[in-house]
Amino acid sequence: MKKNILFVCLFNLFQLHAQSFKVNYDFVAGGKEHITQATLLANAEESSFTVQRKFNGDKGKNNKNKENVGETRRVSLGIIHYDLIYNNFKSPDFYIEGNTKKDGKAYYKESKSNVGWEVVEGEQKNILGYDCKKAVRKNDSNTHTLVVWFVSDINISAGPMRANGLPGLALEYGYRKMEEEEFIIYLIANEVEKMAETEVIKPNDKAVEMTKSAYIIEQLYFVDKGTYNLIKLVGQNAEMDKEIIDPEG
Repeated sequence: MKKNILFVCLFNLFQLHAQSFKVNYDFVAGGKEHITQATLLANAEESSFTVQRKFNGDKGKNNKNKENVGETRRVSLGIIHYDLIYNNFKSPDFYIEGNTKKDGKAYYKESKSNVGWEVVEGEQKNILGYDCKKAVRKNDSNTHTLVVWFVSDINISAGPMRANGLPGLALEYGYRKMEEEEFIIYLIANEVEKMAETEVIKPNDKAVEMTKSAYIIEQLYFVDKGTYNLIKLVGQNAEMDKEIIDPEG
């Protein structure tokens, strides 16, 4: 009898730590115009966050200005500049991957933030049947506030985008500028599926590693071919607004 009870306890403990989840999200602020799907796959060791993007590559197609050769050109790429963020929880870096022209793949690595989350006492709500708590933190540059609603009963530290070091599984996530109420981007789960085993999406072994700046230029091909071609033609550098590209860092 005691052996049976011990077996059941060990089995339940194994199930708790072996649980995996698939979460689909809606963009309710930022990104909703060009993101058709956003999905998190997570287990106790790693996670993958993928998006399907819509592009308008014709923007700027008549841009033939070759002046200011060699100078820096400010460009607008949008908030979501990737197709996959892979997170091995033991690694100090995110792996950020996206398509390149001619069906290629490229990636860059980005260090994770070490800023901890502060759980807001007394704030709770139910999301899709899960009791959630609220936590907040500032980004490394102290320019943005990150907000997350997480399930503390799920022992998986994962969330969408570059959410990291969470005290549970994130079902809502977003960020806004300091001292402002309106979110720049905000995601809400529309479906949570508990799975016996989740095979997260791993980095593509054929993807080419790039510096972050070179990767950003390659992503520009899909949203502004005119500026992309101009940069390639005359050797300009692209300067991205850090508040757009790195609000989570």
